[in-house]
Amino acid sequence: MKKLALLVFLTFSLSLTAQNEKLIGKWTGDSKGEVGSIVFDDEGFITFIIEGNPMGGKAFDMDGVTANMTYEVDYSVKPYPVEINVNVPEVGTLGTMYGFIEFLSDDSIKMAVGQLGEKITEITPQNSIVLNRDE
Repeated sequence: MKKLALLVFLTFSLSLTAQNEKLIGKWTGDSKGEVGSIVFDDEGFITFIIEGNPMGGKAFDMDGVTANMTYEVDYSVKPYPVEINVNVPEVGTLGTMYGFIEFLSDDSIKMAVGQLGEKITEITPQNSIVLNRDE
């Protein structure tokens, strides 16, 4: 019985890792005429690039303070809940954006994220964007 439990745990853990690796990279989409990209890195940092202007990642300037932006995805339910945290190393987390990610294919995702502190409950056409993996 212990071997079966271990096998189930390992299988579940490997599937989470594979899905996580599937998200790593740069994704680009168009929302209301604005081209934007999101970069998910393998260290848990996320960068938003809107019209060529990056915000987030390991270090960015936020009103004269160096901050970073991290993400966490819960792969146990679909669509996958995501939390994006804005952090200042000396202070801690300043705020969290909540949202969801849905894989449409290996190279296409739909993502919805609320405003800082706003918890959204679902992906809708009004709150989401389709992003395609950059080659």
